[in-house]
Amino acid sequence: MRKIKTWIYILAFSVLNAHELDAMSQHEWRLLLVLRDLPPDLAQSLFVTLHVPLVAMILWLTFNRSSAVTSWSRRTVCAFGIIHIGLHWHLQDHPNYTFHSWLSETLIVGYGVAGLLYLLIDGGGRLRRRHVKQNAQDGAHGSGGSAG
Repeated sequence: MRKIKTWIYILAFSVLNAHELDAMSQHEWRLLLVLRDLPPDLAQSLFVTLHVPLVAMILWLTFNRSSAVTSWSRRTVCAFGIIHIGLHWHLQDHPNYTFHSWLSETLIVGYGVAGLLYLLIDGGGRLRRRHVKQNAQDGAHGSGGSAG
């Protein structure tokens, strides 16, 4: 199950990156609070340039030596996929919003769906591990019945 979960994370992250490529053609910086008031050429340059440390940080966190760091950071990236759908939904009536093509909408929703699938598998795995751990503890402490 761990390999499947890793591949679903990689899929979610890949769809996010494809969306970011599409965001260049859609001039997404015109929608972002910090960038939209800057001169267009500067905003575009910052939009592209800031993705370098952002992607590097995400890769470092989500493939970290620490399994705890990897776990929470992948959950965060995948949860953002769901939030990201809501952000686009909220912005769809903005005059500068142009993510109306089949490709744009598929990438936006695809990232959220892949993120949700990851979270469901991750949550199910954690529940199973908790159940197994509880059963092992119950077995070590006896079943609670009389030893007659």
